[in-house]
Amino acid sequence: MERGGQPQHESKKPESLPRDLSKKFAESAAKEAGKQTVDYAKDNLGPMVDDAKDQIEQQKQQAQAEIDAKKQQAQAELDAEKAKMQAELDAAKENFTIAKLFSCCA
Repeated sequence: MERGGQPQHESKKPESLPRDLSKKFAESAAKEAGKQTVDYAKDNLGPMVDDAKDQIEQQKQQAQAEIDAKKQQAQAELDAEKAKMQAELDAAKENFTIAKLFSCCA
């Protein structure tokens, strides 16, 4: 249909043409970037998985080392407390024996 003597398709604003080209360029660039990303992932999936496994193993070993160190520290503290309590018990036994000895002879 014509409006004011011009066919309707010609009434498009002239500045919309650069916008359409920019949009098409952006879509094309996005598709290409997506394709390159997929290709990169496909080509490097094995090494990426291996790297991830290595990182997980390192983190696991580090965590286990920290756990072992804390266990050793806790065991050392427990052993020290046990030795202290044993010394107190031995001293109490000694004092009890001496006191009992003096009480029977007094």
